[in-house]
Amino acid sequence: GAHSFPRAVVYKVTRLAMIGIKLGVLVLLCAQNSLYTLLRRYSRGVLREEVSTSAVLFAAEALKLVVSAVLVESPDALVNTQRKEVHRGPLADRLETWGRILKTSLPMAVPALTYLLMN
Repeated sequence: GAHSFPRAVVYKVTRLAMIGIKLGVLVLLCAQNSLYTLLRRYSRGVLREEVSTSAVLFAAEALKLVVSAVLVESPDALVNTQRKEVHRGPLADRLETWGRILKTSLPMAVPALTYLLMN
């Protein structure tokens, strides 16, 4: 039969899961930034490679953009995988999600462009 859990238990479990996800993302972000710095210093210091820091930064940011674009999922696909409506296809769903993300991310354009210009 179906098990019913009290709302407070579900809320606490969901809250703990979100804290775990946030902590995991923080650890991965710290590891990524540390590894980027170490590899860049190794490349320039030990290997004596002459590479533009701007080019390396651009490549790193472009790679992050591509990876995040590939990993993004439509909220509808995550919530309801058994839709009865006509399925437009995964590319159309993804393009719609990218458009929604771009529209809602406009407030971040100013700090992002400032970061781009400073580096």
